[in-house]
Amino acid sequence: MNVSRVSATGISVVGIGLGGAQVVGSPVSIVGAFTTFPFVLMSAALVYTGYWLARSSQYGTYADRVLIWTGCAAGTFAAVALLVLMSMNGFAANAVPTSPLADMLTAGALAGALVGLYDAQSRERLVALETERDRVEAFARKAESLNRYGKALNQSRDVYEVSALSIEVLELLIGSRDAAVVLVDDETTVVDSTIPDQHRSFLERAAETMAPREPMQVTRCPQDVDMSLPSALDGAEIVAVPVPTGTDGRMVLMALPGAEDPYTEEDLDLLASLSAHVGTAISSVQTDDALSAA
Repeated sequence: MNVSRVSATGISVVGIGLGGAQVVGSPVSIVGAFTTFPFVLMSAALVYTGYWLARSSQYGTYADRVLIWTGCAAGTFAAVALLVLMSMNGFAANAVPTSPLADMLTAGALAGALVGLYDAQSRERLVALETERDRVEAFARKAESLNRYGKALNQSRDVYEVSALSIEVLELLIGSRDAAVVLVDDETTVVDSTIPDQHRSFLERAAETMAPREPMQVTRCPQDVDMSLPSALDGAEIVAVPVPTGTDGRMVLMALPGAEDPYTEEDLDLLASLSAHVGTAISSVQTDDALSAA
């Protein structure tokens, strides 16, 4: 039983108990019925609060605070009522009527439940805001690092430097544990790879399959292509981006994401941006090569 259900059950039990105490302790008269009815409604509201809390998922791990607030507020209200009643009766404990105590317990429990709901929801929202802030900050850091890598890529002297930097960026962006850069042209060549050599033929086939896809758009295997990963790779998918090379060929950036730090859609957007940097770097390398050969 999770935290929400435990708290919900506790609040419902409190509501049922207080409602029963109101009915049993109420005098049998029209006046008694009218004075008891509002507190019976409060007890019913507590029961419904527990039912609603059990079905809600918006309070997360802070649902227990609702039960804590309910108990503390009920105890506080009852303690104040007890002090007032005992002072009116000369501190004679046996002269304290029980009906006002039950009323204050009921009112306090309902007030505490409402405050607890607000407190739990506020804390859950705060955690969500902090999570979103951390996500935005992480995205900004990755984008800044990607820009620095983009400058380094544009200074690369050959395709091997481009591929080596690309593998570093793949680890930065999506936490890849292994990556490869495959050139698909007249021949398919694995330019650089941290994936074991026994999977070279699979990488070549996968690159040939994904190279014709939309350039600079993320493709995932096996989700987007009709291929299955070798079991020895011990990975759920391969994330790849085809990059035009300036000729009829494509360079395919391929990565095996790590399971411990899953990537986000924003990371995939950055991966598409990386492909633009890689495409520019390859064009520069080809231009330099053409000028050197002239």
